[in-house]
Amino acid sequence: MKKKIFSLACSLLMAAGSLQAQTAYDAADLMQKDLNGTARFVGMGGAMGALGGDISTMGSNPAGIGLYRRSVSALGWGFSQFGAREGSAASQNDTKFHFDQAGFVLTTKFGNFSNLRNINFGFNYYRAKDFYRNFTLSGHQNGTLTDVMANQANGFKTYDTGEDPYANDDLGWLSVLGFYGFLIDPVQPDGRGEYVSHLGSNVYDAVQSIRESGALHQMDLSLAFNINDRVYLGAGLGIMRFSHSKDYYADEAFEKIDSKKFDVPEDTYTGFALTSSNELVGTGVDLKLGAIFRPSPYSPFRLGLAIHTPTFYNMELRTLATLESHVLVENDKQQVVLQHSTLKSSDKSGQATAQAFHLTTPWVFQLSAGTTIGRKVALGAEYEFKDYSSARFADERGNRDYYHYQNSSMAMLKGVHTLRLGGEYKPIPQLALRAGYNFATTGFKKDACKALPINSIQTDTQFLNHKDQHTATAGVGYRGSILFVDLAYKFTTMKSNFSPFAIPEGDAIRITDIAPMTFNRHQVLFTLGWNF
Repeated sequence: MKKKIFSLACSLLMAAGSLQAQTAYDAADLMQKDLNGTARFVGMGGAMGALGGDISTMGSNPAGIGLYRRSVSALGWGFSQFGAREGSAASQNDTKFHFDQAGFVLTTKFGNFSNLRNINFGFNYYRAKDFYRNFTLSGHQNGTLTDVMANQANGFKTYDTGEDPYANDDLGWLSVLGFYGFLIDPVQPDGRGEYVSHLGSNVYDAVQSIRESGALHQMDLSLAFNINDRVYLGAGLGIMRFSHSKDYYADEAFEKIDSKKFDVPEDTYTGFALTSSNELVGTGVDLKLGAIFRPSPYSPFRLGLAIHTPTFYNMELRTLATLESHVLVENDKQQVVLQHSTLKSSDKSGQATAQAFHLTTPWVFQLSAGTTIGRKVALGAEYEFKDYSSARFADERGNRDYYHYQNSSMAMLKGVHTLRLGGEYKPIPQLALRAGYNFATTGFKKDACKALPINSIQTDTQFLNHKDQHTATAGVGYRGSILFVDLAYKFTTMKSNFSPFAIPEGDAIRITDIAPMTFNRHQVLFTLGWNF
């Protein structure tokens, strides 16, 4: 673990307004999609934007279904193993079985006597992203979450107003939990201005645990035109539905308590345990335009171009927080007593806080090339770019100023470049062997961090700064006159830096305990399809 201090623009944006929730990290989760779809598409690394002829090209270049001469349908299933590893420590693995893909393409032929040879319509559903992630870190920790609570409370008067503090637009939930849990104290007796940690900064032991689940489901409706078997044009509508759940647990132990004096079990420490439960749900829509060109009538070489509009998401965040604390405090008689507290953000409202908002993701630009060599070999390459920093939040009325802090923090993100390569070899006409590779650059700048607004309703302070992502694929397929089956294997690996929290200190932000993580995913996909 390392201790770093960065000078960040986000440290200057700790302003209050209406209750705030989302961060740039929430947006980044929805902007990066997995390589998924039919087993043939995955086996070739998704590098089929120019080659076309696969149902899953509707999600990248809708012109790709224009190459179909027969109607086709396909169903797909998948089996995944997710793993997380801190440094050289043992991995924490989990496995999932899921339904991955279902789609069809209907062809309408006009014959060779018309410039318009085909009009094809397609529908495809697939899991565009899995949010599953599960890991726990423990050990010594430099710094404490109570410093974040104290910083969030700075500048505000006493919390004892008699109103629901969780509905107060000026108060962040972390500071509310810290205040009523006896974890932070005002420097001045009147409770104004500056707050400090009641427990100090010497953390004996700490635990950070994260469990995420859910998926982004995408449905594509596409229409493609075949003009003289040389130009293929396509347009598509994408509909997204997602659900992302995250349970975050933080436990910090400070000073060992005298078990005889305070009648507690041995090895009991002052400290707290914080649990945060967030559920993000919503729908989105985008449009896609694509084209494939042959430079000459019989050329095996093809060029592809596709543009995706931003995805316009309608979202809702539901969040709950619970704090259990046990600290030594002085009572009215100036006696030191052990104070136990259990606080819930739903104590007064009785339910999770729900906040609706909009998210607009970046434009997506794709350029691809592909060629065939005889009837045995197909090769494809694809480049994609999208600028994460251009994503924007807005309230239900479309007002982006409401989320000025979050939109300003998008400057911590940057453009993502993705390269996809793939190939297919047929030793005999019915059998195909495939391989592919993807490389995607990170969407986070080196100094990116998650610093919550002073009035944030979120209490999960941890963040992961992902690095470049690598994906390798392999596959095999059998084609009959009517039925076809495909099998693919995919391995994805990505390194990341984990930090439990970031503490604003003047014009800088201190990022504590950066732990190197490695996330791996093994996936096997099976597709059954038929021509009709």
